[in-house]
Amino acid sequence: MSSSTVLTALVAALAALGGVATTNISDYFKDKRRINHDLEVKKLDRVAAESSRRRTFELENLHAAYDAMYLLMRDLVKIHTVSVESARTTGLGYGSARLPEGTTADLESRSRAAKTIQLILDDNIRKIALDAQTAMTEVATMGARAKFEGRPPVSVDSGESAWTEAGRLGIDAMELIADRIRTLMQENVN
Repeated sequence: MSSSTVLTALVAALAALGGVATTNISDYFKDKRRINHDLEVKKLDRVAAESSRRRTFELENLHAAYDAMYLLMRDLVKIHTVSVESARTTGLGYGSARLPEGTTADLESRSRAAKTIQLILDDNIRKIALDAQTAMTEVATMGARAKFEGRPPVSVDSGESAWTEAGRLGIDAMELIADRIRTLMQENVN
């Protein structure tokens, strides 16, 4: 075998090894890119799933909070109507009489409101809803508290004022909740 044949065979062998090496290196980088891409896709899927769960939780809770606030407002009107009538007819003051049968405020709705309001994710909405709930509780208990604390009966004007403020806060909370629901639903469309 001549040296040129050996040299040609050696060059051919080196070229073949170079081709195999190039293919292996190329395949390695392709696999690495594919694996990194797959990991990124999984990460994005996880983030999207978490976002979807958060949005679903927030929407469900906001709907429940809105319904609960509505029930609290309804109860507030019942309590106020009976309290004003009782104060005017008995002279015992605002909130001093028991609510007649069939007009009692629903304790379950108060409990549901407390739970759902605490779970509102938006800090501002949660604070306003809590303020409204506190004001409504104040109206519902002001006559009993005055009696318990040995203070004079609550005047109708004081009751009216507290009721008006609680109602305003309740409406503000319901509007903010409704706005947030609309925003989330609009984001869902886009």
